[in-house]
Amino acid sequence: MKENPSDTISFYKGRDVSPYIFHFVKGRNPLSVLKQILNDNALKSSKYNYICYTESPLRVMKEVLDYFQTFKDKPGCSPMFEQYGIGIKKIQMFKSYNARPVIYGNSDEKGKLDESLRWRFEQLDYENWDFSWQREWRTEGKYLELPNDDKDVLVICRKEKEIEGLRMLTDHPIISLEWVENNHASDYTVEANASYQLMTEWELQALQEECEELKKRHLKNYNNGTV
Repeated sequence: MKENPSDTISFYKGRDVSPYIFHFVKGRNPLSVLKQILNDNALKSSKYNYICYTESPLRVMKEVLDYFQTFKDKPGCSPMFEQYGIGIKKIQMFKSYNARPVIYGNSDEKGKLDESLRWRFEQLDYENWDFSWQREWRTEGKYLELPNDDKDVLVICRKEKEIEGLRMLTDHPIISLEWVENNHASDYTVEANASYQLMTEWELQALQEECEELKKRHLKNYNNGTV
């Protein structure tokens, strides 16, 4: 098997692109919308025959979502997206759910696409209509059932204090944007945190014991002058 070139570019991982694609909710009560998604175990679209996501990292999206909050103070305006959503592993979405990046182009180019691909098209007009900053992915259809494997799904909320209430609805790992900001976290740090949340008590104890053993071994080697 040939080496994947992207695997060798470690400096940008979690900074420029996320291992997840994220679907952020809309509405006046976004926490309720998120809870409904968890109750339904599904994402739904009432307007389009596709569901939208972004591959932008959470650290970047937090700044964007914070900016969207400023629109609440403007008459007749509302945030484009709210600070709550669902992340799903990109590789799983690509392989099992046919998730694909949006195809950006001008209006004339849409007609050149095969009809079976037009659900992926998004108009790009740098002067009047440019949403390429969203780094959008889509899945075709109005309904997507969330993956069964908790390791593939990440729940996003705004505040740490909201996590306890959400844990009553799901076994998926939950990350708050407050935690992302306070820890200056990349999405690979987020992924490690998610994996940690899924460990059983026995696994956590075994990990702690292993860490303590490694610390003792390192200290012994240091004292012996071998490191």
